[in-house]
Amino acid sequence: MIKPFKDRWIDTDRPVEVYRNLNNREFSFSIRQDGLVVGHTNGVCLRDVEFVVRKAGQRRVIETGRKNVHAFARGHLTESCMGTDHTKNDLPVQVKYDPYLGIGFHHTHCGRIVELKGALSCIITKSEGMRAAYTHKL
Repeated sequence: MIKPFKDRWIDTDRPVEVYRNLNNREFSFSIRQDGLVVGHTNGVCLRDVEFVVRKAGQRRVIETGRKNVHAFARGHLTESCMGTDHTKNDLPVQVKYDPYLGIGFHHTHCGRIVELKGALSCIITKSEGMRAAYTHKL
C-alpha cells in the first residue's frame, strides 16, 4: 500500500522513480514523480522498468562515505508483475545495487549486470529488496 506524502497524488499514466528511503530507520521505499516525493511504501510493482545509476552521485558516495539517492528503478506502477528471466524462467530474479562495486544493478546469484531497458517488470518489497522478471520480446 502506498502512503501519500504531503497530500500529493500519483499520476499513474506517467512513470515514477522508486528508491530506498534513506531518511527512515525502517526499511521502506520512496516514490518520486517530477522530482517530488509523492509517497512511501513497503512494496510496489512496476512495469517497463529501467534501472538508473547516476555516476556523479555514486562517485560522491565513494568519496564521502555518505549515502545519497543516485540509484533507482524508473517505471509505471502496476498491480502485478509477470515475466521470465534471461533463461526464460517465470520466477523473478533477485537484483541488487552496491555503489562500492561500481557495476550498476546486477543479479545477486550470478553477478550479471541488468542491461535491459523497458523490457522488464519489477517487484520491490521490504523483505526481499528488488526482484526483476524479464519480459523478453521476440
